[in-house]
Amino acid sequence: MKEITILIPNSRSPNFEGTETIQIKNILNEMNKKIKTNIIWVIFQPLKIQVKETEREKVINFNDYRSAIEILNKFNPNIVITETEFFSQSIAFVLASKFKKIPVVTYCFGTYVETNIRINIKSRLRLLFSKKVFGQTTELEENVLNDNMMQFNIKKIKFIIKTLEQIKYNKVKIFFSIISFILKQFFSTSLLPVEKQISGKINLCSNTKWAKYLEKNDFKKSSIVVTGDPHLDQLFIKFKNSKPIHNIKSNKIKILFCTSPMHEHGYINKDEEHKIILKVVDNILKNSNFDIAIKIHPSTSSKKEYEELINNVKIPIYQKEKLIEKLDEFDVMITYGASSAILSAIMLKKPIVFLDVFSHTKNLNVFYDELVSIKCTNLDEISQKILFSIKNEIREENYEKYFNLYLEKFDGNSGIRASDAIINILKKI
Repeated sequence: MKEITILIPNSRSPNFEGTETIQIKNILNEMNKKIKTNIIWVIFQPLKIQVKETEREKVINFNDYRSAIEILNKFNPNIVITETEFFSQSIAFVLASKFKKIPVVTYCFGTYVETNIRINIKSRLRLLFSKKVFGQTTELEENVLNDNMMQFNIKKIKFIIKTLEQIKYNKVKIFFSIISFILKQFFSTSLLPVEKQISGKINLCSNTKWAKYLEKNDFKKSSIVVTGDPHLDQLFIKFKNSKPIHNIKSNKIKILFCTSPMHEHGYINKDEEHKIILKVVDNILKNSNFDIAIKIHPSTSSKKEYEELINNVKIPIYQKEKLIEKLDEFDVMITYGASSAILSAIMLKKPIVFLDVFSHTKNLNVFYDELVSIKCTNLDEISQKILFSIKNEIREENYEKYFNLYLEKFDGNSGIRASDAIINILKKI
C-alpha cells in the first residue's frame, strides 16, 4: 500500500482550527508516518471556501456538485472518513459510499451528553429559524447575500435527495428517509443523534459511554473502537509540562472570560445569555485589581455581536486566536455552560471559576468538577470566587481523578490508535 486517497466531508475547512478539524488532522499526521495520503475535503458551508491547496490536499465545496455520488465518481477515494452523527454530509456520503462499495470510517470524539427531548426540540427550532447559519466560518463578501439556516438546510436536503436518487431509492423510500432524518434531529435523547444505517466498517469513539450508546443503536460491537480524543493529544503534552499557579506576580489579576455559545446552539435565548455576560463583566470591572478579556467561540459566535454588546474598547475580544496560546497570558479563566474551553485551562493548571447560572441546562455542564475548579452560583460573588480560585491549591491527584472520570485514554496517543485502526481496515481492502 504505497498511497491512498481519503475523502473527508466536513462542516469546516481544513485551515480552520476547529475541534473536529484538529481531531482529523492529528489522525492524518499519524497515518502519513506509515503511508502517503491524498486528501479530498468536501466542505459544507453556505459560501464557497477559498483555501490554498497543496499537492496532496484538495478542498471542494459540496454545492458545486449535485450529489455525493458525483463527487465519489470524480475523485474515486479509497476510503471515506466522516462523523458518526446522523446529519446531512454523513447520510449522503455513507450511503453513497456503501452503494459504491467504498469503505467508511466514522468518528464521534466529542463528550457523550444525554439530553431530554424537550431541550432538543427547542434547540433545533431556534437553530432552524436562525438568520445565521450555525457553524458558518466563511466570510460574507460585500453585496453577497448569505443563506439563513432554513435556506442552507434546504440545499443540504436537496443534495441528500439527489444522492438517494442516484443510489436507486424510489420516491417513496426517499420521502420516508428524509422524514426519518428530520425527526431524528428533533427527537434524539443524545446531543448528537446516530443511526445504524450510516455506521462504518469501523466506528471510532472517544470513550465507553459513546461505545455503549452506539451498541444501543445497533452498531456492531466488533466495529466500535475506543481511541480517546485526538484533539487532546497536544494538550496532554501541555499538561505534563504545566505547573499550578497560585501566586500572581503582577499588580493586576488577568482574567479570560470564555463565553459558551449557548444561544447560538439554541439552548437559551440571546437576551438571557447577554444579560449574564454583561453582569459578569460589570462585576469584574468594579474591582480595580482585575483586568478582563473575552474569548468567544471561533466559528459559532459573532465577534461583531459581542463588540456591540460589550461596547468597551478597553476589553479585548478574541475569536480566531488559539485558546491554549491566549491562556498563557492570563491568570484565571471564567466560563459557563457547555463550553469545552475549560479543558484547555485544566491542561495549563490555571485557576477556573465556573458560572453555574443556567439551571435548565445543567446536564450540559459536562466538564465542570469541583476537583479542578470553583463554582459560582451568585454573580455578585464573582470577585471573591476569583480570588479564592487563585489561593485554592489543586493537587496532582485531583487532576488524575478528573481525567479518569471525564477523559478516557488521555495519554497523548489517541491519534495513533485511530490511525492504526484505519490502516488495518485499508490493509484488508
